[in-house]
Amino acid sequence: MIVPVIKGLSSPVLDRPALPPNPEDCAILCEVEIGPKDGEGADLFHVTVATPAFFLRSGGVTWGRGHLIVDQFSWSAIDRALEKLCLHAWRATWHEVAQELNKELHWEFENYTPWKPNER
Repeated sequence: MIVPVIKGLSSPVLDRPALPPNPEDCAILCEVEIGPKDGEGADLFHVTVATPAFFLRSGGVTWGRGHLIVDQFSWSAIDRALEKLCLHAWRATWHEVAQELNKELHWEFENYTPWKPNER
C-alpha cells in the first residue's frame, strides 16, 4: 500500500507561521505537497481554508470541494486535517492515492493527459 504524507504546506498569500489579520474571518489559499511516505517527490494540491464567518459575510454560499472549513485559521489545525485526510487515502498505487485526495483537494494533475507525439 502507498501511504501518503504531507511533505510541505504553504500559502502564496500568507507566510507560515504568520496568521491572517482576523483568523476567525478569512479565506486563505494553501498549497500542499503530498507524496509517498517511502519515496521521494510529491504532487501539489490546493485547498482554500476558510471560516464560517467569511462565508456568511460573502453571502453564505459556496461549493465544498477544494475548501476546508475551520472555526479559526491555524496552521496546526490545517496540518491535523490534512494528516487525517491522508490516513484515509492509502491505496495500491500513487495514482489511486492522488485520485482519492483529489475528492477533497485540487490535484495539479487532475484531467492531465500525457502528450503523445503521434497523435494530432
